[in-house]
Amino acid sequence: MTRKVLVNLVVLFGLASLAAAGTIYVPEDYTTIQWAIDAAADGDTVLVADNTWTGAGNRGIDFGGKSITVQSENGPANCIIDCEWADHAFTFHSGETNSSVLRGFTIKNGYSYFGGAIECTYSSPTIRDCIISGNYANYYGGGIECFNASPFIFNCLFYNNRAFGYGGAIDCEDASPKIYNCTFVKNRADLDGGGIFSSWGSNPEVISCIFNSCGNHAIYEYPQTLDSDVRVLTSLFYENHIDPDDPYSPLADYYDADTDETYAGKNQLNNIPDGYVTAAFDNNPRFVPGPASAFVQEPLGNFYLSQTAAGQLYTSKCVDEGYSPVYPNPFVSDPDYTYTTRTDNVAEDNNLDIGYHYRDTGPPNEYYLVTEVQKVGDANGTVEPYHEWPGVAYKEFSEVRLTPVPADNSKVTWWEGTEDDGEPWLSGQYPQGERSNLVKITADNVDVEDKIIVAVEFSERDDYRLTATAGAGGQTQTITPPDVEPDRYYEFEYVELQAIPDAGYVVRGWTGLWEGVDIVSQNMEQVWVLMYGDRTVQVEFVTDFVELTVLFDPSLGWVHPRGGRYPYPAPGQPPVVETLEVSPEPGYRVGGYWENGQWHSTHDNTIFVTMDDNKTVEVLLEPVPSYLLTIEYLPSADGLIHGWAEPSGYLWPEGSQVELTAHPDPCYVASEWIGIDTESPPDHPVVTIMGPTTVQVRFRHTRLPGGASICVYAGTATGEPDWAGGLKPSDPNSPCYPGYCTIQDAIDAAQSGVAGPYIVEGDDAADPPLPAIEERPGDIVVAANGVYTGQGNRDLDFHGKLITVRSEFGPANCTIDCGGSANNPHRAFVFSGMAPALGDVVYDEALGSVVVPGAENNSSIVDGFTIING
Repeated sequence: MTRKVLVNLVVLFGLASLAAAGTIYVPEDYTTIQWAIDAAADGDTVLVADNTWTGAGNRGIDFGGKSITVQSENGPANCIIDCEWADHAFTFHSGETNSSVLRGFTIKNGYSYFGGAIECTYSSPTIRDCIISGNYANYYGGGIECFNASPFIFNCLFYNNRAFGYGGAIDCEDASPKIYNCTFVKNRADLDGGGIFSSWGSNPEVISCIFNSCGNHAIYEYPQTLDSDVRVLTSLFYENHIDPDDPYSPLADYYDADTDETYAGKNQLNNIPDGYVTAAFDNNPRFVPGPASAFVQEPLGNFYLSQTAAGQLYTSKCVDEGYSPVYPNPFVSDPDYTYTTRTDNVAEDNNLDIGYHYRDTGPPNEYYLVTEVQKVGDANGTVEPYHEWPGVAYKEFSEVRLTPVPADNSKVTWWEGTEDDGEPWLSGQYPQGERSNLVKITADNVDVEDKIIVAVEFSERDDYRLTATAGAGGQTQTITPPDVEPDRYYEFEYVELQAIPDAGYVVRGWTGLWEGVDIVSQNMEQVWVLMYGDRTVQVEFVTDFVELTVLFDPSLGWVHPRGGRYPYPAPGQPPVVETLEVSPEPGYRVGGYWENGQWHSTHDNTIFVTMDDNKTVEVLLEPVPSYLLTIEYLPSADGLIHGWAEPSGYLWPEGSQVELTAHPDPCYVASEWIGIDTESPPDHPVVTIMGPTTVQVRFRHTRLPGGASICVYAGTATGEPDWAGGLKPSDPNSPCYPGYCTIQDAIDAAQSGVAGPYIVEGDDAADPPLPAIEERPGDIVVAANGVYTGQGNRDLDFHGKLITVRSEFGPANCTIDCGGSANNPHRAFVFSGMAPALGDVVYDEALGSVVVPGAENNSSIVDGFTIING
């Protein structure tokens, strides 16, 4: 370590004084803290006497940039600054450094826009050993505001502070304070950061701190300003909820702006991707009241740490788990005060505890614990530990667990002087009320002569009658405990009964049990009955098998199997499920079945029977009803009917799936079906008969896709697409005008496309003028579904045109039958055009357009035909 770093740490922790200094006393020298500061010079100490300081000069206190120490005479338990909701207590805004020290005050009831208790602006003082409680900020920093400031905040308790904006306890804006060994409890921010809020490039360092019940995130990084990471080491987070008013709202220990995620619990905190949180804990800190509670306002003295070494029953996770940047830790090396987290005021050692440390208030008080036993009637018992008069001494704030030990015939009926006085609750777990009780060794519990007296009363137990009976097939016997008198047992005892089945029998069940209280073994042969009063229970036995009987009319069908014998289901195991398969005679179906007198309505030929008892199943077979299927025809766009469909006018058995066949007129298609099954394909419609059924069909004239398409219709074509609006191919308004009956006619009528070298600029000076020739696609000849044969539908010649000839719905639906043979050969297509010269481009006055003779190339396309007999 360099000398510079060592000097900085010395100043940081106040381990030594670097200059001679004077001491100014308040109120002896000056009656207000501000007047004393005004009179002080660098290096001086302003020592403030025990008091509650209020009014002008004792709030809104300004250090004025001086390197001085302002501290209480006897610590925060005795020196309180009450701001009375008028201002914050201290302001640092004149470039103060760590040599400006504020130490040992309780600050409460502060109120300001920024920094309810303390405001630090462009300054970095040392703030240590303070209790900051019940302060409010209208905007930021309910406890401390840090704006362009990096104070050292050491060993402070922040309790019940609130910001209506951000940072319930501490707000950091462009600030990087060091926050060591502080405890944050019940601080809240209405927006974000109940404990600490970090923004605008702040990088607070948090070491060995506790965050408990801090609302709307214990620590929050402002997402609008990245690189405001809070570095956390060896700190504990417990019960910090996103909503401070709702203990059931999600836990929210740390919001990380870089990942835009909220983290809670040690597993998440210790695995935040940026790695700024290390060695975080999520245990209950186990706060307990201690000696300071006699001096400070409740509950500010209640944050000592539970430790078995100090007399408590448990040791807090915070004990010995802290980390200090210097060795030994500042609590050990402080020359002026002894610090502790223990209720017996034993000083902190080199193993640093996490959280706030109280000042040693002297040796602990001791009080004597006396335990008295009172007996009613023939009852008997004792208590452990048993301390007769004058008792045994315990250190104040110790916890003593008392365990009653009643005799067999006795129960605990009363406690006095404990944390849970009165009559104990009897239960199956504690049938004699023998649950332990707790007594705390505090001054509040002292009765007389510095003694704490605890009394426990025992009385005789009640007993009740248990009547256990068994049905045919077995018997019962009592296992434990022994009865008080014949068939009588103590109240709230569990009595174990054993069921003993005869050969060939098993336990079916018990009656008279109290669900959720009495206990039944897995095989149901043992039960434990709670004696909360007179009880009567009975066990029922059954044979170790069950039988199935199946009844039906064999003239109407058959059922398999007709019956059987099955093992009785073992407890905890599923019973056998038998499957009955019904085979009705033609014209019959299952109408339902009776199972042990209960009717089940079904038409399913498979019946499942759960064999958890003897079963009789009677299957009802009934005639299958038949219903009439009718097909109705809807008019086409011209108001006429253009086809018919079958079958229509027939009776069909219920459940039949009938495929419908349409017979459209030539150049028509069945385009719309109403009343068919939802998933039925339109080209093969199916209807399921579940009652009188009517199906409607509409026929429409075919059309092909619009645009520059030329349509072809085969005389034998089926399944053609619909005509739009019923327009015929001869109608000029049809999107597929004109229509042709042969493919060659359509090719001859098609206009070639223009591409490549045939694209030329126009020449208005030519005689005649030559218009521009622009690139364009050729026409598309689309052949509807069908089989194309004969002249005009074979030996098809493109004549050098750049066009597309394709089927509408692919080769599965469109066939060219060449009809060729060895003596009469034919093929489907012929490509023989010669490539034209550019000079062959001519203007056709009759057509009013450019004519481009050409040769077929890869822009001449045949697509989607099945070609046969070529």
